Amino acid sequence: MTVNDMVARQMRIERQEASHCQQVSFDRDAANVFQHYVHDTLAFSIKRGGFLYGEVREDGHVLVDFIYEPPQHGTEHTLQIFTNEAEERAVAAIAAGLGMRCVGFIVTQTLAEDEKAQEHSFTLSASDVLLAARFHCATAIDSSGGKAGEGGEGGEGNGERRGEGERDGGGGGKEGEKEGEKGGEPFKDFAVVLVKLLVDEEGEGGGDVHFEAFQLSDQCLKLYREGWFAGDGRDEGEGAEGGKQDPGAGGGRDKGKGKVGEKEGKGKNAEEKEEEDDPKVSRMRKQVVVAGRDTYEVDNDFFLMPVKIVDHQGPLSTSFPVENRIILPTQNDLKQHLERSRSKAWADRLADFHLLLYLSNFLDASTDMPMLAQAVRTKEPISEGHQLIIEHLA
Repeated sequence: MTVNDMVARQMRIERQEASHCQQVSFDRDAANVFQHYVHDTLAFSIKRGGFLYGEVREDGHVLVDFIYEPPQHGTEHTLQIFTNEAEERAVAAIAAGLGMRCVGFIVTQTLAEDEKAQEHSFTLSASDVLLAARFHCATAIDSSGGKAGEGGEGGEGNGERRGEGERDGGGGGKEGEKEGEKGGEPFKDFAVVLVKLLVDEEGEGGGDVHFEAFQLSDQCLKLYREGWFAGDGRDEGEGAEGGKQDPGAGGGRDKGKGKVGEKEGKGKNAEEKEEEDDPKVSRMRKQVVVAGRDTYEVDNDFFLMPVKIVDHQGPLSTSFPVENRIILPTQNDLKQHLERSRSKAWADRLADFHLLLYLSNFLDASTDMPMLAQAVRTKEPISEGHQLIIEHLA
Protein backbone atom coordinates (compact mmCIF):
# COMPACT_ATOMS: atom_id res chain seq x y z
CA MET A 1 0.00 0.00 0.00
CA THR A 2 1.40 3.37 -1.02
CA VAL A 3 1.44 6.52 1.08
CA ASN A 4 -1.25 7.99 -1.19
CA ASP A 5 -3.46 4.93 -0.57
CA MET A 6 -3.03 5.32 3.19
CA VAL A 7 -3.94 9.00 3.04
CA ALA A 8 -7.00 8.25 0.91
CA ARG A 9 -8.24 5.71 3.47
CA GLN A 10 -7.97 8.10 6.40
CA MET A 11 -11.17 9.54 7.85
CA ARG A 12 -10.95 13.33 7.81
CA ILE A 13 -13.30 15.13 10.19
CA GLU A 14 -14.81 18.22 8.62
CA ARG A 15 -17.46 20.70 9.67
CA GLN A 16 -20.77 20.76 7.83
CA GLU A 17 -21.71 24.31 6.93
CA ALA A 18 -25.49 24.04 6.51
CA SER A 19 -28.05 21.99 8.40
CA HIS A 20 -30.93 20.18 6.70
CA CYS A 21 -33.39 21.54 9.25
CA GLN A 22 -33.91 25.27 8.78
CA GLN A 23 -35.82 25.99 11.98
CA VAL A 24 -37.40 24.23 14.97
CA SER A 25 -40.66 25.61 16.35
CA PHE A 26 -41.98 24.36 19.71
CA ASP A 27 -45.59 24.34 20.78
CA ARG A 28 -45.52 26.77 23.73
CA ASP A 29 -47.53 24.57 26.07
CA ALA A 30 -45.50 21.45 25.30
CA ALA A 31 -42.23 23.29 25.94
CA ASN A 32 -43.53 24.88 29.15
CA VAL A 33 -44.80 21.60 30.61
CA PHE A 34 -41.42 19.97 29.97
CA GLN A 35 -39.34 22.85 31.34
CA HIS A 36 -41.53 23.28 34.43
CA TYR A 37 -41.01 19.63 35.35
CA VAL A 38 -37.24 19.62 34.93
CA HIS A 39 -36.95 22.97 36.72
CA ASP A 40 -39.56 22.84 39.50
CA THR A 41 -39.64 19.11 40.26
CA LEU A 42 -36.24 17.78 39.22
CA ALA A 43 -34.42 21.09 39.80
CA PHE A 44 -32.04 20.19 36.95
CA SER A 45 -30.43 17.73 39.37
CA ILE A 46 -30.92 14.66 37.15
CA LYS A 47 -31.14 14.24 33.40
CA ARG A 48 -34.44 13.95 31.56
CA GLY A 49 -35.14 13.17 27.92
CA GLY A 50 -38.00 12.86 25.49
CA PHE A 51 -38.94 12.41 21.84
CA LEU A 52 -40.27 15.32 19.81
CA TYR A 53 -43.30 14.72 17.61
CA GLY A 54 -44.77 16.95 14.95
CA GLU A 55 -44.29 17.58 11.26
CA VAL A 56 -41.84 19.02 8.76
CA ARG A 57 -43.05 21.74 6.44
CA GLU A 58 -41.97 21.99 2.82
CA ASP A 59 -39.69 24.92 3.67
CA GLY A 60 -37.66 22.69 6.02
CA HIS A 61 -39.15 24.07 9.24
CA VAL A 62 -39.79 21.46 11.93
CA LEU A 63 -42.91 21.91 14.07
CA VAL A 64 -42.89 20.17 17.47
CA ASP A 65 -46.42 19.72 18.80
CA PHE A 66 -45.90 17.26 21.65
CA ILE A 67 -43.13 15.60 23.65
CA TYR A 68 -43.31 11.91 24.53
CA GLU A 69 -41.37 11.11 27.70
CA PRO A 70 -40.54 7.38 27.63
CA PRO A 71 -39.68 5.21 30.65
CA GLN A 72 -36.25 6.36 31.76
CA HIS A 73 -33.76 6.67 34.57
CA GLY A 74 -31.59 9.75 34.96
CA THR A 75 -28.77 10.80 37.27
CA GLU A 76 -26.47 13.82 37.24
CA HIS A 77 -24.46 12.36 34.36
CA THR A 78 -26.43 9.44 32.95
CA LEU A 79 -29.65 8.97 31.03
CA GLN A 80 -31.11 5.55 30.35
CA ILE A 81 -34.11 5.13 28.05
CA PHE A 82 -36.10 1.92 28.46
CA THR A 83 -38.25 -0.01 26.04
CA ASN A 84 -42.00 -0.36 26.57
CA GLU A 85 -43.21 -1.96 23.37
CA ALA A 86 -46.93 -1.70 24.16
CA GLU A 87 -46.62 1.99 24.95
CA GLU A 88 -44.49 2.62 21.87
CA ARG A 89 -47.09 0.96 19.65
CA ALA A 90 -49.70 3.27 21.16
CA VAL A 91 -47.47 6.32 20.58
CA ALA A 92 -46.98 5.29 16.95
CA ALA A 93 -50.71 4.78 16.44
CA ILE A 94 -51.62 8.11 18.02
CA ALA A 95 -48.95 9.99 16.08
CA ALA A 96 -50.14 8.42 12.83
CA GLY A 97 -53.74 9.41 13.54
CA LEU A 98 -52.63 12.97 14.30
CA GLY A 99 -50.61 13.09 11.08
CA MET A 100 -47.33 13.49 12.97
CA ARG A 101 -44.02 11.68 13.30
CA CYS A 102 -40.91 11.69 15.48
CA VAL A 103 -38.87 14.74 14.50
CA GLY A 104 -36.23 14.92 17.21
CA PHE A 105 -34.87 14.22 20.66
CA ILE A 106 -34.76 16.53 23.69
CA VAL A 107 -32.36 16.17 26.62
CA THR A 108 -31.54 18.28 29.66
CA GLN A 109 -28.19 19.42 30.95
CA THR A 110 -27.98 19.15 34.74
CA LEU A 111 -26.43 21.79 36.96
CA ALA A 112 -23.49 19.46 37.57
CA GLU A 113 -23.02 19.09 33.82
CA ASP A 114 -23.34 22.84 33.35
CA GLU A 115 -20.35 23.34 35.65
CA LYS A 116 -18.37 20.92 33.49
CA ALA A 117 -19.58 22.64 30.34
CA GLN A 118 -18.27 25.98 31.56
CA GLU A 119 -15.01 24.40 32.70
CA HIS A 120 -14.39 22.50 29.45
CA SER A 121 -16.24 24.90 27.09
CA PHE A 122 -18.57 22.44 25.40
CA THR A 123 -22.18 22.53 24.26
CA LEU A 124 -23.28 18.90 24.07
CA SER A 125 -21.31 16.30 25.99
CA ALA A 126 -19.82 13.33 24.17
CA SER A 127 -22.38 10.97 25.64
CA ASP A 128 -25.28 13.20 24.60
CA VAL A 129 -23.87 13.32 21.06
CA LEU A 130 -23.68 9.53 21.06
CA LEU A 131 -27.22 9.19 22.40
CA ALA A 132 -28.61 11.64 19.84
CA ALA A 133 -26.73 9.89 17.02
CA ARG A 134 -28.23 6.54 18.00
CA PHE A 135 -31.78 7.88 18.03
CA HIS A 136 -31.25 9.83 14.81
CA CYS A 137 -29.88 6.76 13.01
CA ALA A 138 -32.78 4.71 14.35
CA THR A 139 -35.20 6.80 12.27
CA ALA A 140 -34.02 4.81 9.25
CA ILE A 141 -35.07 1.51 10.85
CA ASP A 142 -38.51 0.13 10.10
CA SER A 143 -39.21 -3.56 9.67
CA SER A 144 -42.27 -2.76 7.54
CA GLY A 145 -40.12 -1.15 4.85
CA GLY A 146 -40.68 2.54 5.56
CA LYS A 147 -39.03 4.99 7.90
CA ALA A 148 -39.52 4.61 11.59
CA GLY A 149 -41.54 7.30 13.21
CA GLU A 150 -43.85 7.89 10.27
CA GLY A 151 -46.70 6.23 12.11
CA GLY A 152 -48.43 2.93 11.80
CA GLU A 153 -47.96 -0.17 13.87
CA GLY A 154 -44.46 -1.55 13.72
CA GLY A 155 -42.64 1.60 12.60
CA GLU A 156 -42.11 3.40 15.88
CA GLY A 157 -42.20 0.53 18.29
CA ASN A 158 -39.89 -1.75 16.32
CA GLY A 159 -37.12 0.63 15.49
CA GLU A 160 -37.21 4.01 17.13
CA ARG A 161 -36.27 3.37 20.73
CA ARG A 162 -34.61 0.17 21.78
CA GLY A 163 -32.77 -0.13 25.04
CA GLU A 164 -30.87 2.23 27.24
CA GLY A 165 -28.70 5.22 26.49
CA GLU A 166 -25.91 5.39 29.05
CA ARG A 167 -23.33 8.12 29.36
CA ASP A 168 -20.51 5.78 28.44
CA GLY A 169 -22.24 4.81 25.26
CA GLY A 170 -25.93 4.61 24.60
CA GLY A 171 -24.88 2.41 21.73
CA GLY A 172 -26.98 0.46 19.37
CA GLY A 173 -24.82 -2.65 19.51
CA LYS A 174 -23.89 -4.86 16.59
CA GLU A 175 -27.44 -5.86 15.81
CA GLY A 176 -28.60 -2.25 15.94
CA GLU A 177 -25.88 -1.32 13.46
CA LYS A 178 -26.97 -4.05 11.07
CA GLU A 179 -30.58 -2.91 11.32
CA GLY A 180 -29.50 0.67 10.66
CA GLU A 181 -27.63 -0.38 7.53
CA LYS A 182 -30.70 -2.14 6.20
CA GLY A 183 -32.99 0.78 7.01
CA GLY A 184 -31.55 3.28 4.54
CA GLU A 185 -30.73 6.91 5.24
CA PRO A 186 -31.88 8.48 8.53
CA PHE A 187 -34.62 11.11 8.59
CA LYS A 188 -32.62 14.18 7.54
CA ASP A 189 -34.58 16.84 9.49
CA PHE A 190 -34.17 15.17 12.91
CA ALA A 191 -33.36 17.84 15.53
CA VAL A 192 -31.56 17.63 18.87
CA VAL A 193 -32.70 20.06 21.56
CA LEU A 194 -30.75 20.84 24.72
CA VAL A 195 -32.54 22.33 27.74
CA LYS A 196 -30.44 23.90 30.47
CA LEU A 197 -30.63 26.42 33.28
CA LEU A 198 -28.69 29.65 32.82
CA VAL A 199 -27.49 30.13 36.39
CA ASP A 200 -27.42 33.68 37.75
CA GLU A 201 -24.22 35.42 38.78
CA GLU A 202 -24.62 34.33 42.40
CA GLY A 203 -24.62 30.70 41.23
CA GLU A 204 -27.84 29.92 43.07
CA GLY A 205 -29.62 28.39 40.10
CA GLY A 206 -32.12 31.21 39.86
CA GLY A 207 -31.60 31.85 36.16
CA ASP A 208 -33.75 31.26 33.09
CA VAL A 209 -34.44 27.97 31.35
CA HIS A 210 -32.83 28.00 27.92
CA PHE A 211 -33.61 25.86 24.83
CA GLU A 212 -30.96 25.32 22.15
CA ALA A 213 -31.53 23.36 18.93
CA PHE A 214 -28.94 21.53 16.83
CA GLN A 215 -28.52 18.95 14.14
CA LEU A 216 -25.82 16.33 13.98
CA SER A 217 -23.71 16.47 10.84
CA ASP A 218 -24.08 13.85 8.12
CA GLN A 219 -20.51 12.76 8.83
CA CYS A 220 -21.31 12.23 12.52
CA LEU A 221 -24.19 9.91 11.61
CA LYS A 222 -22.00 8.09 9.08
CA LEU A 223 -19.31 7.57 11.73
CA TYR A 224 -21.88 6.23 14.17
CA ARG A 225 -23.41 3.82 11.68
CA GLU A 226 -19.98 2.52 10.67
CA GLY A 227 -18.94 1.96 14.29
CA TRP A 228 -16.22 4.58 14.66
CA PHE A 229 -17.36 5.85 18.08
CA ALA A 230 -15.72 4.21 21.09
CA GLY A 231 -18.09 3.18 23.86
CA ASP A 232 -21.13 2.91 21.58
CA GLY A 233 -22.04 -0.55 22.87
CA ARG A 234 -20.32 -2.42 20.05
CA ASP A 235 -17.16 -3.17 22.02
CA GLU A 236 -16.44 -6.78 22.88
CA GLY A 237 -18.61 -7.85 25.80
CA GLU A 238 -21.05 -4.96 25.34
CA GLY A 239 -24.31 -4.66 23.49
CA ALA A 240 -26.76 -7.49 23.02
CA GLU A 241 -26.14 -10.71 24.87
CA GLY A 242 -26.15 -13.59 22.46
CA GLY A 243 -28.27 -11.60 20.05
CA LYS A 244 -31.38 -12.23 22.15
CA GLN A 245 -31.71 -8.80 23.70
CA ASP A 246 -32.17 -5.46 22.01
CA PRO A 247 -28.83 -3.74 21.42
CA GLY A 248 -27.84 -1.86 24.53
CA ALA A 249 -31.17 -2.76 26.09
CA GLY A 250 -31.78 -2.03 29.72
CA GLY A 251 -33.99 -5.07 29.97
CA GLY A 252 -37.19 -3.19 29.26
CA ARG A 253 -39.84 -1.94 31.62
CA ASP A 254 -43.12 -3.64 32.43
CA LYS A 255 -46.08 -1.45 31.59
CA GLY A 256 -47.55 0.22 34.64
CA LYS A 257 -45.09 -1.45 37.02
CA GLY A 258 -42.09 0.78 36.51
CA LYS A 259 -39.79 -2.23 36.65
CA VAL A 260 -36.36 -1.39 35.31
CA GLY A 261 -34.31 -4.15 33.74
CA GLU A 262 -31.39 -5.74 35.51
CA LYS A 263 -28.78 -3.98 33.38
CA GLU A 264 -29.60 -0.67 34.99
CA GLY A 265 -26.68 -1.27 37.34
CA LYS A 266 -24.34 -0.31 34.49
CA GLY A 267 -25.30 3.30 35.17
CA LYS A 268 -22.85 3.72 38.08
CA ASN A 269 -19.89 2.50 36.04
CA ALA A 270 -20.99 4.72 33.19
CA GLU A 271 -21.14 7.72 35.49
CA GLU A 272 -17.67 7.03 36.88
CA LYS A 273 -16.31 6.73 33.35
CA GLU A 274 -18.02 9.97 32.34
CA GLU A 275 -16.30 11.79 35.18
CA GLU A 276 -12.91 10.46 34.03
CA ASP A 277 -13.37 11.30 30.34
CA ASP A 278 -13.30 14.77 28.86
CA PRO A 279 -16.98 15.39 27.95
CA LYS A 280 -15.95 17.93 25.32
CA VAL A 281 -14.56 15.31 22.94
CA SER A 282 -15.84 12.10 21.38
CA ARG A 283 -13.39 9.21 21.36
CA MET A 284 -12.92 7.18 18.19
CA ARG A 285 -11.91 3.52 17.85
CA LYS A 286 -9.46 4.35 15.09
CA GLN A 287 -7.39 7.41 14.38
CA VAL A 288 -9.02 10.18 12.38
CA VAL A 289 -7.59 13.38 10.94
CA VAL A 290 -8.70 16.65 12.54
CA ALA A 291 -7.17 19.89 11.25
CA GLY A 292 -4.31 17.93 9.70
CA ARG A 293 -3.51 16.03 12.89
CA ASP A 294 -3.97 12.32 13.63
CA THR A 295 -6.03 11.83 16.78
CA TYR A 296 -8.48 9.55 18.57
CA GLU A 297 -10.46 12.50 19.96
CA VAL A 298 -12.84 14.83 18.12
CA ASP A 299 -14.25 18.03 19.57
CA ASN A 300 -18.03 17.58 19.68
CA ASP A 301 -18.55 20.98 18.07
CA PHE A 302 -17.32 19.47 14.78
CA PHE A 303 -20.51 17.38 14.76
CA LEU A 304 -23.01 20.11 15.71
CA MET A 305 -24.87 22.59 13.55
CA PRO A 306 -26.97 25.21 15.38
CA VAL A 307 -30.60 25.55 14.32
CA LYS A 308 -32.87 28.54 14.88
CA ILE A 309 -35.55 27.89 17.49
CA VAL A 310 -38.94 29.67 17.79
CA ASP A 311 -42.36 28.85 19.21
CA HIS A 312 -45.96 28.53 18.04
CA GLN A 313 -49.39 27.55 19.32
CA GLY A 314 -50.10 24.03 18.10
CA PRO A 315 -53.37 22.12 17.71
CA LEU A 316 -53.05 20.13 20.96
CA SER A 317 -53.42 21.04 24.61
CA THR A 318 -51.03 19.82 27.31
CA SER A 319 -53.22 19.92 30.40
CA PHE A 320 -53.34 16.19 31.18
CA PRO A 321 -50.54 14.75 33.38
CA VAL A 322 -47.51 13.50 31.46
CA GLU A 323 -46.63 9.81 31.30
CA ASN A 324 -43.71 8.09 33.06
CA ARG A 325 -43.06 10.82 35.61
CA ILE A 326 -42.71 10.52 39.38
CA ILE A 327 -46.49 10.87 39.81
CA LEU A 328 -48.37 8.82 37.22
CA PRO A 329 -51.75 9.82 35.71
CA THR A 330 -54.84 8.33 37.38
CA GLN A 331 -58.51 7.89 36.57
CA ASN A 332 -59.21 10.83 38.86
CA ASP A 333 -57.08 12.97 36.52
CA LEU A 334 -59.25 11.75 33.65
CA LYS A 335 -62.40 12.68 35.57
CA GLN A 336 -61.12 16.17 36.33
CA HIS A 337 -60.00 16.70 32.73
CA LEU A 338 -63.42 15.75 31.36
CA GLU A 339 -65.19 17.97 33.88
CA ARG A 340 -63.03 20.98 32.98
CA SER A 341 -63.69 20.52 29.27
CA ARG A 342 -67.38 19.61 29.48
CA SER A 343 -68.47 22.58 27.36
CA LYS A 344 -66.19 21.61 24.46
CA ALA A 345 -66.83 19.22 21.58
CA TRP A 346 -65.49 15.71 22.20
CA ALA A 347 -62.77 16.08 19.57
CA ASP A 348 -61.47 19.13 21.44
CA ARG A 349 -61.78 17.42 24.83
CA LEU A 350 -59.50 14.63 23.63
CA ALA A 351 -57.00 16.93 21.86
CA ASP A 352 -54.15 16.10 24.26
CA PHE A 353 -51.48 13.54 23.38
CA HIS A 354 -50.85 12.59 27.01
CA LEU A 355 -54.58 12.00 27.55
CA LEU A 356 -54.77 9.82 24.44
CA LEU A 357 -51.74 7.84 25.60
CA TYR A 358 -53.38 7.29 28.99
CA LEU A 359 -56.57 6.07 27.29
CA SER A 360 -54.48 3.56 25.30
CA ASN A 361 -54.12 1.60 28.56
CA PHE A 362 -57.81 0.74 28.27
CA LEU A 363 -58.50 0.92 24.52
CA ASP A 364 -57.04 -0.99 21.58
CA ALA A 365 -53.89 0.68 20.25
CA SER A 366 -54.29 -0.67 16.72
CA THR A 367 -57.96 0.24 16.19
CA ASP A 368 -59.37 2.63 18.78
CA MET A 369 -56.40 4.97 19.16
CA PRO A 370 -55.85 5.76 15.44
CA MET A 371 -59.59 6.38 15.14
CA LEU A 372 -59.68 8.76 18.11
CA ALA A 373 -56.50 10.56 17.06
CA GLN A 374 -57.77 11.04 13.52
CA ALA A 375 -61.04 12.43 14.87
CA VAL A 376 -59.03 14.90 16.95
CA ARG A 377 -57.07 15.97 13.87
CA THR A 378 -60.08 16.34 11.56
CA LYS A 379 -62.52 17.55 14.27
CA GLU A 380 -64.90 14.72 13.41
CA PRO A 381 -67.50 13.60 15.97
CA ILE A 382 -66.35 10.95 18.46
CA SER A 383 -68.53 7.84 18.33
CA GLU A 384 -71.08 7.39 21.13
CA GLY A 385 -69.48 4.08 22.01
CA HIS A 386 -66.12 5.71 22.66
CA GLN A 387 -67.77 8.52 24.60
CA LEU A 388 -69.51 6.04 26.90
CA ILE A 389 -66.32 4.03 27.46
CA ILE A 390 -64.28 7.11 28.31
CA GLU A 391 -66.95 8.50 30.65
CA HIS A 392 -67.20 5.10 32.33
CA LEU A 393 -63.42 5.06 32.87
CA ALA A 394 -63.69 8.43 34.60
